[in-house]
Amino acid sequence: MVVKAEYQDSVNCFQKAVELEPKNIQALYNLGNCLYLMNHFNESVQYYTRALEIDYKNWQCHFNIASAYTDMQQYKFAIKHFLVAIELNPDGVDSRNSLAGVYETLKEKDKAIA
Repeated sequence: MVVKAEYQDSVNCFQKAVELEPKNIQALYNLGNCLYLMNHFNESVQYYTRALEIDYKNWQCHFNIASAYTDMQQYKFAIKHFLVAIELNPDGVDSRNSLAGVYETLKEKDKAIA
């Protein structure tokens, strides 16, 4: 598949960037994104986590790590990161909708509406 090959090329480039600059948050974040798009959720979480170690207030990293946890059905961790993303970006509709989806999956609709 061409798209997967393109993501792999991007992964290689971002890995090289992280190798050269281990605290390059943009490279860590983008590497996590590429891995996520390739359905390598565990690996994406590792890079998002490294990015959060540098900038814990990056709501986009929290949202993406929560999305990866959701895809891995690790809902407890997903909820934690969606809540942080909402706290850091209160107007973020995507975080609220995704959190509601997790609560709905867990049959906790009362929390999804709150």
